[in-house]
Amino acid sequence: MNRQDLVNVLSNSLIWQVVSEYVEQINQVSIMLKDISYYDINSLPEVTKCEVFISDSFDVLTFEIEKGKIVMDFEMPMVYSVWSYNEQQLRITTIVRGKCAVFDLGNYDWERFDFSKMNRLELLNHQDLVEIIELGYHETECDDVSFL
Repeated sequence: MNRQDLVNVLSNSLIWQVVSEYVEQINQVSIMLKDISYYDINSLPEVTKCEVFISDSFDVLTFEIEKGKIVMDFEMPMVYSVWSYNEQQLRITTIVRGKCAVFDLGNYDWERFDFSKMNRLELLNHQDLVEIIELGYHETECDDVSFL
């Protein structure tokens, strides 16, 4: 397996799920909404769950080798749901952009696992293999769906 193949496999499996899990943390809602002037985050009821509702692609834009790691710039468009108990409160559309790193080919035996055949829970058992270096939200829009 060469680097490009490894990046392709990991970006379509392990990294995509690790980034999704990261953005589903409740504290990410306020970060996503910080530049939305038309929505008052203080009006949001207690957030109990967040989920990536739709994410059709995870694209590695560039990658380079740094200190034994493959460092990747990525982009992940998504539709995101914010819940308060059993009621959906918000639907957020955004593009997640960031940088992450994994061990380079010579520094880890990537062929030990077939990530392309794993389900989400199996993939997340290996999330320690992915380092999220930076992450931000761009072109973010928010819809209050609590009244629907």
